[in-house]
Amino acid sequence: MLASKEAKLAYVGQQVKYNFQSIYGLSKKEAAILATGVVGVPKFWDGVNLDYKFIDHLIQWALNPQIAILGGSDNDRKPHPLLHHGEVFPLSFLKNRNCKSLRSRYDDSGNFWTLFNINNGTKIRFSFQGEFKETKSEAPELVDLKITNYCTMGCNYCYQNSLSSGKHGEIGNINTIISSLSELGVFEVALGGGEPTDHPYFLEIIETCVHHGIVPNFSTRNTKYIVDNWDRLGGKVGAIGVSVDNPHKAFRVISTLQQLKGLNLTLQLVVGSCSETELRDILIMCKSAKIGVLLLAWKAIGRGKGCKGRESVDLGKVLSDKTFWHSHDKKWWEGPSISFDTVLADQMQDWLKTHKISQKLYETEEGKHSMYIDCVEMKMGRSSFCSEFEPIVAYDSAEKIKAYFSTL
Repeated sequence: MLASKEAKLAYVGQQVKYNFQSIYGLSKKEAAILATGVVGVPKFWDGVNLDYKFIDHLIQWALNPQIAILGGSDNDRKPHPLLHHGEVFPLSFLKNRNCKSLRSRYDDSGNFWTLFNINNGTKIRFSFQGEFKETKSEAPELVDLKITNYCTMGCNYCYQNSLSSGKHGEIGNINTIISSLSELGVFEVALGGGEPTDHPYFLEIIETCVHHGIVPNFSTRNTKYIVDNWDRLGGKVGAIGVSVDNPHKAFRVISTLQQLKGLNLTLQLVVGSCSETELRDILIMCKSAKIGVLLLAWKAIGRGKGCKGRESVDLGKVLSDKTFWHSHDKKWWEGPSISFDTVLADQMQDWLKTHKISQKLYETEEGKHSMYIDCVEMKMGRSSFCSEFEPIVAYDSAEKIKAYFSTL
């Protein structure tokens, strides 16, 4: 247990030395000279520089006389006996080996930090000063970026009403908007459409995001495109969500894409696009393949407005199936990793509370930490399915995006 100022400085100094060596390629001597004290320093949000404000805040926190650093036993891996006494700040997610995967951003108005793991998309918001009221970010952390309205699939639940006659967003506007999002410290974008891979400059858009330190994720049905272009996509994209609406498609997607090294695959499914039995079978399949599932609410706009072909699905019943739980008292979920969009999370609040899912793990409101930008129509809104939008002009987008986001 480290409690004195000298002991804590020595410990955090050793940790930051490792990070300087790892990130900047310094020698032990050079890193030791520069090390001033922080455990697991993340890189700044642009993925290039160390965030020295984060270093300063963590040093101040660690040197608080009410803070002690607890270790464990290397022999039996038992935690420190005082670990469960008082408030605990989990330093495990700041471990040295993860430093290259972390991005950080400070919210001045909310006085909180957001850490973003580029490998798995996890975000953690916290304050070194203890409890904080995390209501809304100053700028979006994630932007849902529509780059095309072209699609030939004709899905009956497509609330964007994308068609084969749909237009692509102009590449100049897209590049300018991505640059503006970089200025605002946006961590990631979700590229969508339409079918985003049909955009003639799709790979260039991916490259532009990476160049600006933004993680590009995208949704698609085009598994062939992923396989054919994995040499250019691998190591650059975050998560890829592939839309499915029956077990046969899910099986084909999994069997086709599992061969790709480093792929972060999620199956996306609109609740109501298949029957309860089919949904259960897809979840079982994903459990076996260890693939996550993003469940989306059916939006009654666009082609989804008439609800043509919509299946009646009791999602709570499907998720409560004993197949996905360790025991009959349903204490431990053993199904696939599941995410809800905000609309579905709002609809499922009673089920989530019944199963004691912490409200810190999901959002029910759009516009708190994310927003939507349509690069085809050049407009922005709270979400891709909201009713009110604001026009956006490429040349003043950075300032306008932030000002508009503050009103959401």
